[in-house]
Amino acid sequence: MFSLSNLFKGPQPTVGCQRWSEFVPPEFIYLTEGGPSPPDVEKQDKWLRSYARWRVSYEGFVKNEQELESSALPQEETDRRHREAFVALYLHSGQWHAILLMLVKDVPEPERAKHLGEIDGTLVELRKRIANGAASIAPALKP
Repeated sequence: MFSLSNLFKGPQPTVGCQRWSEFVPPEFIYLTEGGPSPPDVEKQDKWLRSYARWRVSYEGFVKNEQELESSALPQEETDRRHREAFVALYLHSGQWHAILLMLVKDVPEPERAKHLGEIDGTLVELRKRIANGAASIAPALKP
């Protein structure tokens, strides 16, 4: 599959941004293009490379989240929506990595279980972020 991120080396992760709308996660183009796709991860080593890209991107997201939460700027509605979009992207991509790992034939079962455990733990964190985001806007929705 042709990837623009390979051609242009993708956007560099944003450092020191003050709003979610300014943030570009590492590997953003790869994830938004639907990466990984089944042919890209048919063997264990290919899956591991793809998973490493997802992990690096997610860790960049978490680091940015911590920096923005410690800033004194109030969160705007557009910031909340950008953050929600990133959380949904990581949730979808993480689930896709777990599904594709189950289809890879040359993965030893203990290693498969280890990676699925890591992914499941991250997916739990992402679901909590979604729930916390929904809970924080619920009072504003009351008439």
